[in-house]
Amino acid sequence: MTAFLIKQFYLADRKILNIYFNTLVMYWGLMNVKNGKNINFKRLVFAIFLVFLTIVVYAQTDITSQYNVKGKYYEVIQAMERLYGNHQHKNGSFYNGEFKSYDEVRGYLSPLMTDEAIEKVINEFFEKEKGQLIYSCEFQDYLANARESYYTSQVEEKFYGIIQDSILNPGLQLVLDEQLEIRTEGDTIIAEINKVAIHYFDDQEVNHHYTRLGYPPNDLLLASFVFVEEDGDLLLHDFEVVSKKQSNT
Repeated sequence: MTAFLIKQFYLADRKILNIYFNTLVMYWGLMNVKNGKNINFKRLVFAIFLVFLTIVVYAQTDITSQYNVKGKYYEVIQAMERLYGNHQHKNGSFYNGEFKSYDEVRGYLSPLMTDEAIEKVINEFFEKEKGQLIYSCEFQDYLANARESYYTSQVEEKFYGIIQDSILNPGLQLVLDEQLEIRTEGDTIIAEINKVAIHYFDDQEVNHHYTRLGYPPNDLLLASFVFVEEDGDLLLHDFEVVSKKQSNT
C-alpha cells in the first residue's frame, strides 16, 4: 500500500503539487512572522501531512472515478462474448475454436481480471479434457440439443436459463451508465446493479428470436463487480450476477 501511495504522489497533477507546496511555503513564512525563530514544529508536520494526504486523494480520484470504473465494467462485459462462440465439435465434445487451452483464455482475460476472477470464469464455463478446454456440461447438453433441434425443427428454449445468473447474461450490456452504482469498500471499488429492469421484447411476440432461446420478455438484474487496483489499472477481482425473471414490467 505504501508503494502505491508513493506512486500516486508522483502521478499527481504538477499544477496541484505547485499550489500545495506554495501554500506550504506561505504557511511556513507566516509562522516565522508570528513566532519569530521558534517555529511550531507540530503545526508544520501537521501541515505537511495534510498536503500529502490531499495529493494522494487527488491522485486516487483519477483511478476511482465513476467514468473509469464504468468504462472498465463495459469492457469486461463485452469481452465475455468471445468466450462463448466459434463452436467446434470433436470427439463428442463442444469447445470454443478460438480458446482451446487454459493459457489462451488466461492470456485473453489477464488484462481485465485478477487470477482469482479468471479462475472463476474458467470454472463456470469450461472443463478440462485431455489437456483441452471444452464447454461445461450445461453448455454441452444445450449445444447437443440445439443441433438436434436444427434437424428436427423442435425449439430449444434452455439457453437463457444457463447464462441468466452468469457474467454472460446479455442484459448486463443493456444496463445504462447511470444505472451503475459505484462505491468503495476498503481497497476495492464496486460497481453494483441494483434491481435494474431489462426489457428484451414485448410479451405478445411469441415467435420472437429471444423466445426460441428461452429469454423472458423482461428481467430484473442484481449484480456486483468488485475491482482492485494493480499496477495503476483496475482489474475485476470478483463478481456475482442474479436474475429475477419477470413476465411483465
